[in-house]
Amino acid sequence: MSQLGTRISGWLGDEDDIHAALSGLAGREALRGMLARLQPKEEVLLLGWGVPMPLPVRSRRYDEAFWKELLGGKKSEAQSLKELGF
Repeated sequence: MSQLGTRISGWLGDEDDIHAALSGLAGREALRGMLARLQPKEEVLLLGWGVPMPLPVRSRRYDEAFWKELLGGKKSEAQSLKELGF
């Protein structure tokens, strides 16, 4: 794993798994703490060459609330124009 440039790692409960995932990286102790604080589900840690600094990322479920936030409420053309100031 030391040859991988960018890594995506989820929660790891076993010390040997954590050691293997962090092999070849500088600042392993700080990264170990970040891995330990991840939620067992829905969170991963992006780290390595492809990101400027280690980033914890939480995924979302594709439920009704997700689609409502993504698509927004259905608005009429008049409402949209009013919000834009026309």
